[in-house]
This record gives sequence, structure tokens and C-alpha cells, in this order.
Amino acid sequence: MYKEIIIIISIILSIFAIDRVTKNYLDETQTVLTKKLGVLKQETDAQNEKDKMDNLLEEWEKRYKIVSLYIGHSELDKIKTKLINMKSDIENSEKEDKNENIDEIIYLLDHIKETIGLW
Repeated sequence: MYKEIIIIISIILSIFAIDRVTKNYLDETQTVLTKKLGVLKQETDAQNEKDKMDNLLEEWEKRYKIVSLYIGHSELDKIKTKLINMKSDIENSEKEDKNENIDEIIYLLDHIKETIGLW
């Protein structure tokens, strides 16, 4: 009897611990990407823009591998699509479209964070 109760309690505690870790990682990801997007939005030099965009894509790819373990791929694919569109806008010097994509990415990141915060 006690053995089963201990196992059930440990499973419940493990679920809460994993939930906390995933939320913290998602918060960190959202914060880092939002800061990088804000810096990219303010950038005016074309070469610096391209460098920061490449840096942003590298950061996204690194974090995508972990975040995709517990978030639906459709949400993450929307962000990836917007990032690719933004890279194209930067290469074509379309500042308004770039800023629009940045705003949409920030919105999607916030939306994912709100969706995960159900507990």
C-alpha cells in the first residue's frame, strides 16, 4: 500500500517538475528571441542586419530542437516561416515587411507562451 502511494506521489512530483522546467525554458526562449528581434528591428545597416538575422536563425534552430519536444510543430512552423520571410525581406531591403514579420513572430511567441501556461 505505501509503496503504491510513494510511486504515485513521485510520478505527480515528476510531472510538476517537468512542467516547471519546460515553462522556464519556453520563457527563456521567448525572452531571448524577442530581444534579438527587437535589436534586429532597430538595425539600419544592411550588413549588420544580415549578420543579426543569421545569428537569430542559429538561435532558433538550437532552441527549436528542444521546444519541439513539447509544443506542436504547426505553431513552430509558423514562426520558422515568418523567419524565412523576414530573411528574404532583409535581403531585398524591404524594411516595412521585415518589421511586420518581426511583430508577427513576437505575437506567435507570446501566443505559444500563453497556450502552454494552462496550469
